[in-house]
Amino acid sequence: MRCALVDLYKESVEYGYLNEKYIRMYLGGRGIASLILYAFKGFNLDPFSPDNVLIISTGLLTGTIPGAARTIIGTKSPATFGIGYSAVGGSLGFYLRKNLIDVIILRNTAKKPVFLVIRNNEVLFEDASDFWGLSVYETRRRIIRFFKEVPLSTALIGPAGENKVRFASIIVDEGRAAARTGVGAVMGSKKVKGLIVVGTGEVPVLNREEFRKLSANLSKKAVTNPAFTLFKVHGTMSLIPIKQASGDLPAYNHQRGDVDDISRIDPEYVHKTLGIRSGGCVPCPIRCGRLLRYKSENIEALEYETMDSLGPLIGVLDVQDILYLNYLVNDYGLDSISTGKVIAWVMECHQRGLAQKILPPIKWGEVERIVEVINAIAFRKDYGNILAEGVKKASEIVGEDTEKYAMHVKGLEIPAQEPRAVKNFALGHATSNRGADHLYALPCISYPHMWEKAKKYLQIPEEHKNIFTDNTEENYKALVVYFSEHLAAVSDALGLCKFYTNETLTYELEDIVTSLRVVAGIDISEKELLEIGERIVNLERLYLLKSINKAEDVLPERFIREKLPLPTRKESVVNLEVMLKEYYSLRGWSDDGVPRTETLERLKIEEEYSFDDIFRY
Repeated sequence: MRCALVDLYKESVEYGYLNEKYIRMYLGGRGIASLILYAFKGFNLDPFSPDNVLIISTGLLTGTIPGAARTIIGTKSPATFGIGYSAVGGSLGFYLRKNLIDVIILRNTAKKPVFLVIRNNEVLFEDASDFWGLSVYETRRRIIRFFKEVPLSTALIGPAGENKVRFASIIVDEGRAAARTGVGAVMGSKKVKGLIVVGTGEVPVLNREEFRKLSANLSKKAVTNPAFTLFKVHGTMSLIPIKQASGDLPAYNHQRGDVDDISRIDPEYVHKTLGIRSGGCVPCPIRCGRLLRYKSENIEALEYETMDSLGPLIGVLDVQDILYLNYLVNDYGLDSISTGKVIAWVMECHQRGLAQKILPPIKWGEVERIVEVINAIAFRKDYGNILAEGVKKASEIVGEDTEKYAMHVKGLEIPAQEPRAVKNFALGHATSNRGADHLYALPCISYPHMWEKAKKYLQIPEEHKNIFTDNTEENYKALVVYFSEHLAAVSDALGLCKFYTNETLTYELEDIVTSLRVVAGIDISEKELLEIGERIVNLERLYLLKSINKAEDVLPERFIREKLPLPTRKESVVNLEVMLKEYYSLRGWSDDGVPRTETLERLKIEEEYSFDDIFRY
């Protein structure tokens, strides 16, 4: 794997290769990004320090087989102060690998705003002073105009990143977001407006002949899998009616798990009203992205997490309003999940008469006021300067008993699952090393449509089917999250979309092992593959512990104490301690969530790593 070490202050680039030993142990993508972060030993750094690094890391399979389109952007998070990363699709990784660049490491801070232009297999610096202060879509429009018909990918920050909003995102292409953990704020702190990647080369593949046959076979598996039908037709927003029916549609800051009326956010209504067309990452035949023309821009929008976070969660139930809010957060470069959770917290505080002298008075569904709040956050104006710190720190600053309504884990705002309705995700949110996260585990193997896979990989007996697939109960959820975290880590390390792996297991372990051999010449067993995932999770746990000194595997009090009525007429809370105890035992961790010495030795995880050993000039 070819790596570019970029010194932003000196405007210099050194090229080298990653040590094969660590590629076999951590693959690429998230595995390598986490290893490099750990090796830099920035556990106690201010995330906005020039000494913090920002890593753009493609997976070993990125740009090759169908569904392998993900790129990891990793750093020490300004939101959690622990390990931070965000996975993003689009065409970024594809074009990076066309330039024979697998990993870019950004060090120090530029003297003035810059673009990094990647073309002809090298990284170049271009002055971005005239673009500093511009929104994402205006910046992209000018870039496209300049490069004309040249095929390219962009990864840009907006005003939120420039103003170091702690949940700022990096927007890739027309609306794919590297949004979680504040990676856009770190890019802004380094005065990097974005990456422009021009690619005309070929993504490396070891065995081209065998690769063509493999790709055709995997593509057929994907397009014929019934589990993908809804995603192909309506994208991820197809989950809205399903979640509404199961009480898993977070509403009014998780005071409810459903809303009274979804008619104006129903997928069929949305598509008919807005004239949406499908779009997808490169390379992917499923095309779950939703493309449309809006405000004279071609944008990609209305993914499920965003639709809930800027919709039912804050009392907005008309897709026209949600689309505008979606456009706005993308244009400013904000994480839509965190933005929604911060606004929902403000709304509930107003509902309860808390912090009225500090926070703006805003009721559920007041779209004009929501727009004002988003503007205030992006530009850190007035109360927006507090909200831009994220819901954890904002609630600590404000006080007045507002912390109990701040929905986060480890400082990262909770995504669009209702933990009391889906205990698999409840545990997954709590244990995730980067903070509340549906994708750190994406524990879908406990859903009924995955039963045959569960029997195969987890050896669940047939007579336990009903217990295992009931996600309103805690049974088996520790095992589910344990397995799913390993598979998710492997997916991120290879650049695989988790819809192909954790969500549906369209790609089974044997398919992934075969792909690794054909594309990269790495021959490992299925057991070794999952062990790599386990190694990544444990290394990230060590980074977390060295950064914030404790595990903090907890959930907000609401989910533990407040009963949620489910459509089944059952009232539910999360019995987290029961699941955690079993999870820690499976992991070989202490009762405090700390990996035991024998676990680290078994996984060959070292106490310290030298960057000079990982990166060979």
